[in-house]
Amino acid sequence: MGLKQLTGYCDFCNQARLVSVSGNREWTEDELNRIATDECECARAKEQRERDEKLERAELYINNLVTDDHEDIKHLLIEVVPLLLDHKLKKCTVNIDGAVTYTVFRGNDDAVIAQRTQKIVKEEEIE
Repeated sequence: MGLKQLTGYCDFCNQARLVSVSGNREWTEDELNRIATDECECARAKEQRERDEKLERAELYINNLVTDDHEDIKHLLIEVVPLLLDHKLKKCTVNIDGAVTYTVFRGNDDAVIAQRTQKIVKEEEIE
C-alpha cells in the first residue's frame, strides 16, 4: 500500500493538518497529532522542534565526550539537559576521582555546552 492522507491536530495551536502516512498500518490519534505538530508552522511548534534538536545534539555530543567507562555519568548528564533548556538549572558539574570533571551548562544564547576536563599531575621526587 502507498501513502494515505489523514487528519492530525497541532498540540499547540490545534490547527487541523492533512498528514501523509503509510497505508500499511493503522495510525493512532496521538501519532497523527505528533506528525501534525512536527509539520505545523506555529511559533510554539517551531520552539518545540528547536528544543528537540538541541536535546538530540546535546545527547550525541555527550555520548561522544564521556568515555565508556563512565556510562552512568553519561546518562546523568543527558538527563540534566532538559533542566538546562527549561532554565531550571544553570550548570551541572561531576568530578570523578579528582582527575576527570564533566560539566554541562547553558550558554548565553541558550546553547547547551558540555566539557570534559582532565587533571594531569606529574610528580617526581628529587634528592
